[in-house]
Amino acid sequence: MATNAEAAVMYSVSTYSCKVSLDIIHNYNGSGHDYAAATITSVNGDCLGALWRSSDGGKTWLAGSTDYYESPGHTFTTSYYYDGPGYVSKAHIQENDGWGFADKFTPSY
Repeated sequence: MATNAEAAVMYSVSTYSCKVSLDIIHNYNGSGHDYAAATITSVNGDCLGALWRSSDGGKTWLAGSTDYYESPGHTFTTSYYYDGPGYVSKAHIQENDGWGFADKFTPSY
C-alpha cells in the first residue's frame, strides 16, 4: 500500500468465482497525483484480471498491467500506475468456472 496517501477510492465487481477491485490512491507517495492498481481475488475458481488504462477519455483502452492469473483462494495486487490528469483506469476480471467465461469491468476512474 502507498504511503503518504490522502485517501483511497475503491470500486469492485465480482463474478461467481472471482472479485476484482480498482484501487485509487490520491497523492500517491506525496506525488500530488492519483495512481491506480487492480486487486484480483479468487474465491473458488480460476481468475484472470488486469488493470486497464485510457489516455483519451475512455474511447480506447490498453492493458496497463499484464493479465494476472490467480488460483482458488489467492489474491494479487498489480503495481500502481499513474492515473493523474489525462488518464482513466478500470479493473477487469475474467473467470472460467466450468460453465463458461464471465467478464466484468469496474467503473472507470
